[in-house]
Amino acid sequence: MSDILFQPLGNPVASGEGLDHIADIDPRLTRTHYFDGRLLTAEDLTRDQLYLDQRLRELGRVLGSGIMGGLELSLDRFTGLLTLQPGQALTPAGRVLELGSSLQVNLGERAMIAELNDGNYRRFNRALYAVVLRYVDVGTDIAEVFPKDLGATRGFQYALITESVQMGLVPLPVPLPKQSPLLIRSRLMREFLGNDQFSSLIPEDAVALGVLAIENDTPQWL
Repeated sequence: MSDILFQPLGNPVASGEGLDHIADIDPRLTRTHYFDGRLLTAEDLTRDQLYLDQRLRELGRVLGSGIMGGLELSLDRFTGLLTLQPGQALTPAGRVLELGSSLQVNLGERAMIAELNDGNYRRFNRALYAVVLRYVDVGTDIAEVFPKDLGATRGFQYALITESVQMGLVPLPVPLPKQSPLLIRSRLMREFLGNDQFSSLIPEDAVALGVLAIENDTPQWL
C-alpha cells in the first residue's frame, strides 16, 4: 500500500489568493533555493542562518526552559562580588545558554557597569532584582565593504558575529519592605513560584538565576 501524501501548499505555480487559509505559512522558516547560475547576496545567506536558528529553537521550546545543570550563583556581601559557576540552560525562546567557565561581576565597579549600560546605573536603587543569564551576540573583527559602483566609497563592517552569554539585573515590580530577609523570601516564593506573570518579566532569551536585594546602594542578600 502506498503512502497517502498531502501537499498543503498545493501547486506552487497555480497557488494564489487564499493560500493562507489552507496552510500554516511562517515566513521565518523560509530557506533559499540554490541552483547553478544563481547570483547570491548577503540576504540569501542570512535567510538560511535565520532558518537554521529557528529550527534549532523549535527543538529547544519542545524540551522546556530552565537550568539543566550547574549555573550556581553566589554573592559575597562584603565585596559585592557575584560569582556564577559553569552550566547550561534553556531559555523560553528555545535557545541553549552554555557557560564554559565561571563568571564574576563586581557590583561595586560602577564605572564598568555604567560603561556597559551607556552611562546609566551609576548607582542602584533600593529594590529587588532578578539576576539573569541572557544570550547576546557581538560583532567582532572588521571586513572591508567594496563599493557597488564607481562613485561609491569603500566601507567597513563586522566580519564575524560571536554568540555569548551575559549576566544582568532585571528590576522586579515589587517593593523591598523593611522586614527580615526570611519573611521577604517566603513572600517572594508564595507570589512568584508558578506565577506566569513573573515569568513574563524575564526576557525570552534569558533564564532567571536568583533574586538580589539592594539597599543603600549595597547588595544585601541573594
